[in-house]
Amino acid sequence: DAAGPSSKLQPMPWYRAAFQSITSHAAGIVGFAGFQKILVSRILMTGDPCKSFSLDFFLLCATLTLSIIAVTTSCVFLCVDYMRRLTIDTARQKGFRLMLKPRVLEETGLGRSILFF
Repeated sequence: DAAGPSSKLQPMPWYRAAFQSITSHAAGIVGFAGFQKILVSRILMTGDPCKSFSLDFFLLCATLTLSIIAVTTSCVFLCVDYMRRLTIDTARQKGFRLMLKPRVLEETGLGRSILFF
């Protein structure tokens, strides 16, 4: 074998997988947080959210709740993406490959919509 043992796949360091996951998700998280900051400051500037049963108070609470849920969900997806990258790398090192049956994706609703657009 001309390739020898040096051609074997090297494991991806955990910090490289973490960096790739963070860079792929950070722009969306930061952009959303910036948008929410502008929205909250606009609500605070235009109204009086200190009144308990006002529309401004409701909008402020809804915006903060949505922001907390969205950022938490994005962080969960970040962790899932990190674990996915490590799993794919480990499987690749062990010689596994992803094999799809021909024309199966096209027969699903999602596949049809992707191919249609």
